[in-house]
Amino acid sequence: SEIKDRKLADMTKRTVLSVLQGTYDKDKFVSQLKEKGIDTVLRYTDEGRIYGATFIDHRTGCVLNGSRMGKELSANALQEHF
Repeated sequence: SEIKDRKLADMTKRTVLSVLQGTYDKDKFVSQLKEKGIDTVLRYTDEGRIYGATFIDHRTGCVLNGSRMGKELSANALQEHF
């Protein structure tokens, strides 16, 4: 079932990446993912920089750390993107 888990995680990653490529607005990114059944939890430093990102996909039951999904979804990459 590890393969099944990886397939579900890949589905989540594809969805997150496609939404990310469509907007440079952080609030729009979060709301568009929510419409697709994925909650986004961004953690910020006191200075307002993103230092962590977690994606909760209610369609698959996956909870995924952004950096574990790939460098393009790490906190640093998201900080640069927005």
